[in-house]
Amino acid sequence: MSAPRKTERILIAAATGAATAIFAYAVLRGVERAFYMEPNPALLIWSDRSAFLWRAQVALYAGGLGAFGGYALSGFKTRVIWLGALIATGTIALVLEAVIAP
Repeated sequence: MSAPRKTERILIAAATGAATAIFAYAVLRGVERAFYMEPNPALLIWSDRSAFLWRAQVALYAGGLGAFGGYALSGFKTRVIWLGALIATGTIALVLEAVIAP
């Protein structure tokens, strides 16, 4: 197998970043649901920060880190194995998060 072209490496990096962001969001939501109490929306008038926006920002940051890692790992021959496993793990984590901690 020859070395992947630059466009292939960029596409692999994008897929890795997206899967990492999905996995990070699901993990953050699960941790938040398990360890932190949510305020009652009826009693909460104004909040200077949104938990959803913070989770989304941290997940996007982790996805960016995952994209850099995916680009670096895309030169190896085992890229299909770890990318498939990462996508499957992210999908399973997102489904579990949606079922357990909506």
